[in-house]
Amino acid sequence: MLAGTDTQLEIDVGVVRNTIGKIIFSKKENYTTSLAGDQMYGWIKGEWKEHVIKGDILVVFHAEQALKFFVRIEKIQNYPICAGGFEKKITETGTYLTLLPLLEIDYEEEYTGTPRPHDLANFELGFPSPKELAQINHIPSEGLPLGEIVGHGIRTPFYYPIIPEDTRFQSWLISGVQGKGKSVFAKLLVASVTSKTNDSIVILDREGEYKNFPDLNNMTDVGKKFFKKHGIKPVKPRILKLSNSIFEATASMSMKGINLRDVLSLMPELETKSAEVARTIMSKACSTISENGSELTWNNLRREIFEELNHSQFLSGMAGAQIRGAIERAMMSQNLDLFDQNGRTPLIPEKLFIEKTVTIIDIQDLSPAQQRMAALYMFLMLYKHKFQDNVKDPGVLVFFDESEFLFPRHPGNSEKDYVNRIAEMIRDPVRRGRKHKFGLVLITHEIADLDQSVTNLCNTKVIFGSTVVHGSKTWFKDNIGEQFINEIGTLPVGQCIIDARKTAIPISVKLHVPFVGSKEDYFGEL
Repeated sequence: MLAGTDTQLEIDVGVVRNTIGKIIFSKKENYTTSLAGDQMYGWIKGEWKEHVIKGDILVVFHAEQALKFFVRIEKIQNYPICAGGFEKKITETGTYLTLLPLLEIDYEEEYTGTPRPHDLANFELGFPSPKELAQINHIPSEGLPLGEIVGHGIRTPFYYPIIPEDTRFQSWLISGVQGKGKSVFAKLLVASVTSKTNDSIVILDREGEYKNFPDLNNMTDVGKKFFKKHGIKPVKPRILKLSNSIFEATASMSMKGINLRDVLSLMPELETKSAEVARTIMSKACSTISENGSELTWNNLRREIFEELNHSQFLSGMAGAQIRGAIERAMMSQNLDLFDQNGRTPLIPEKLFIEKTVTIIDIQDLSPAQQRMAALYMFLMLYKHKFQDNVKDPGVLVFFDESEFLFPRHPGNSEKDYVNRIAEMIRDPVRRGRKHKFGLVLITHEIADLDQSVTNLCNTKVIFGSTVVHGSKTWFKDNIGEQFINEIGTLPVGQCIIDARKTAIPISVKLHVPFVGSKEDYFGEL
């Protein structure tokens, strides 16, 4: 076995430790503690050399001392060792390790912290137990079950922390090429959140990927076992659709969901001067609607705006006529017809943000500009609901599928202003969202395709591989750790790197994610 059993006693935690190698402790290969980086050296027995790779976590221990270290393999060197005379020679392969000490635990002194100087004579190397693997990776004993830590032939349950509560609201970035497992992970995240918390989840779905969550009867045996083991309940989402077709649409955006002054943010075609005039005109129109006791809908607001435009004394002359024309054209935009459609479910907080519910907003039929408007509307609604109305419960996570189309790194000339406007508007609310129980989950095929100012908002990164690692090496080094860079391009299906070091809990591990989709889409474990 690569990990512990109960057949032998380990002095500190009472589990077995297979000795896979030893620490080298000499004047030349010394144990160094330094501001530049601590260092130890060791060797691995021949029968274990194929079970270690760079970046692995090992345990340094002594059979007769209540002292151990967690170390990470920084470098592995293999070379032949030869001995003998003229006629007979013995050759073996040496496996030499350079180790980075991460943590010291001294049970006698009740010390846990930065490694201190010690006599390491007769210290040995072993694999960590599942409990130790969770400990060194800062994995809590309970939380959101999202997979299993991969390493040394054992799989340790991985729980994303729900304490501190604001951790999951510091926004997520899920990235991976097609077919690697990011959609499966996103669905598992949805199921875990709604099973373990009271949060409400809203998903803007560009491709119809999230309309189908399997129940237990249709789920793979692997997924069913994982759900039952961790007490996860299948998701039964409510599906709403935004569409230009009155026959297809089941939902509409609503003037009641946002501040009226924010309506102008949904009109990228208005230039600064025209927007300033429109803001004044809109304020008067809103006052008229209120005085008349009329319902605040887009059609009523547009009608009153036209009335104000026709009677305004500020829009005289050629310049005034140009501004009036610009405002009228903006008000007649087909995009705004998605507001306040009769007989459709209004997308307002009272309808969307309900405890333990999942709402899919299908935006497949919309143009890219309309999809961006829907995304911006969600931000404006959440800003009003969470920050201005100060409604903290329930917490809200909003998922944006294929977010590189909403926030492209290199938008076209006609899109640039609107994309920059959205990115600028969401920056501050998202950074403050953790205090108001609001966070984003951005799902993308490639990090390189997403606006960098948006990726920087996400403190938890989940990476299922990339085809452009070389060009984004600096980003990966800063966001998932240098030890994983060489693996990003070759991660097998169902494995990912999850990094939450920018939150209060510095997690950075490789995960195996169980396939929790339907049986018909399952092709077996790799």
